Amino acid sequence: MDTTVPSACYDDRASDRKQLTRIFWAERLPDFNPVISNIVLSEISDTPDEERRRKMEKLGEGFKVLVLEF
Repeated sequence: MDTTVPSACYDDRASDRKQLTRIFWAERLPDFNPVISNIVLSEISDTPDEERRRKMEKLGEGFKVLVLEF
């Protein structure tokens, strides 16, 4: 999972993108075994807006974490 996907769930600049991402999250994502990397989790934790950061962190709960070295 790339950072742009959970971010799109809360992007008020593009309501169509936001809506499509939420539909994907609710209807299609359950068909997969989503994976998120430690890098993406780090990017999310750097989100300055605390409320948005918490929401994005919650979206990734339960995902398998792929640890990448950088």
